[in-house]
Amino acid sequence: MATSVASDAVKCRMFPSTFKSAVMAWFMALPRGSIAKFDDLSSQYLVQFSASKIEPVTIADLYDVRKTERETLKQYVKRYSDASRKIEELEPQTCARAFKNKLLPGKLNSKLSRKQARSMTEARARAAYILEEEDDAFKRKRIRSEKEKEPKECVASRKMDTKEGGK
Repeated sequence: MATSVASDAVKCRMFPSTFKSAVMAWFMALPRGSIAKFDDLSSQYLVQFSASKIEPVTIADLYDVRKTERETLKQYVKRYSDASRKIEELEPQTCARAFKNKLLPGKLNSKLSRKQARSMTEARARAAYILEEEDDAFKRKRIRSEKEKEPKECVASRKMDTKEGGK
């Protein structure tokens, strides 16, 4: 049956048959009698769901994902990987090239400049060692800062105890 020539009543009955869970829940929650004609239903539907439409991610969007100074390499790799998974039919070499393109200068950038990765799997493998180094450096820095925060009175009182014990 062609819906363009169907009556409003038929359209209002057919349209909800295409709804899935969240949309059906919205539809069922509409106040009884709030839809007088199909135009009412379709405009309310568009108002409710057009903003939640998911735009497809493109390779151009992937080239916009860049590493920031405050971001660890591990965070960047995860964020980039999450973004790249959303792209359909992405060529592995293009993905790796875009990843390298937005790295800040550093060890991994130099490593990938010497020999271009053929895929993100290869780029991640090269990044693994550098990620480990970065994690170790972060842990050492945290330990140093915790030691610096240690109360100085404790150190002073230990010195006093040692002097008194030595008399």
